[in-house]
Amino acid sequence: MVSFAIGCSLAFHATRIAASSKYAIESFRMSNLDEDLSIASIAISGTVSKNADLANSFIFNNLFAKNAYRTIKALTDDIKFARKRLVSPRTVYSGLFDVLQFEQVEPGNISSYKTALQGLEAWIGFEVSLNDLEGFARLAAELSMKRVVFAVRMETAEQMGANFMLENAASILTAAGIKYTLIKYAGDFSIRSEATFPYRIVRDALPLPQASAKNRFQSLSSDDIFRVLSEVVDIPKTFDSVYGIGPGTALDQEILIFMKSRGWPERVQIGLLMGDMMERIEKIVNDHNEKEEKAALPSAVSLENALLDQPAPQLPEEGKGNKYAGFFV
Repeated sequence: MVSFAIGCSLAFHATRIAASSKYAIESFRMSNLDEDLSIASIAISGTVSKNADLANSFIFNNLFAKNAYRTIKALTDDIKFARKRLVSPRTVYSGLFDVLQFEQVEPGNISSYKTALQGLEAWIGFEVSLNDLEGFARLAAELSMKRVVFAVRMETAEQMGANFMLENAASILTAAGIKYTLIKYAGDFSIRSEATFPYRIVRDALPLPQASAKNRFQSLSSDDIFRVLSEVVDIPKTFDSVYGIGPGTALDQEILIFMKSRGWPERVQIGLLMGDMMERIEKIVNDHNEKEEKAALPSAVSLENALLDQPAPQLPEEGKGNKYAGFFV
């Protein structure tokens, strides 16, 4: 195991190294952090359900804070339940109430969604089943939507394994010219607080991260996956891509805590995680641990120097320029 001091140094420099990968550079130049899709209306489904006793207001507040939407519509199986859970003094005073609309849909009934989605330009769907995914994709194409983000529940070992890439739905959306992000996940969300457990995001062809006997973290936090859904909607690097999200490890927890401690905005954290950042960091850690087994533990300085031999962006001096600029050049 890596000592605490070396672990901190490792996390810091490994994160800088990963942030300088071609994915981070291409996606997080200051001029390309957001993309203007000219979207003024968006629907959110699957996040407010009386049947599932689920009502997450974070995703609505986060989307409203972007100051981009004139209409945010909550699709729910019970409007009275949704209003009771989502309308609060904060909703009213912030102005969210002025753009928030409600419409009832029947889960599994595509035609009810068609009525609810008429005239909307974007759609974030949570708890999308594989049975509904292609139907939702066709519906988005029929309605000429510009952007969709679907969190798709995986059920079987085959679905959670490697190379399960949701090609049919992706092909439908691509043919319609819709910018899409499909995020695979598994498990329940009985634990709903932020950062209760770390998470790992992987690219399309990789197996879904799962709980294991070796990993003490056994679940995802619903707040974390809703945070991911609300941020990726306008992060260009996630367009036309498929990802998987699942429980993380102690290393994921270290990196998440480190990024938060540095004051990085949520969208920067998530943008860096949407790719192979954690795999790159994990390889650095594993390589170090293998060397540790063959020789005496190196000093923090020598480990730091070894990591810094790899190209990494330079952080600006304190108080000079944008505090995040070093990560986007």
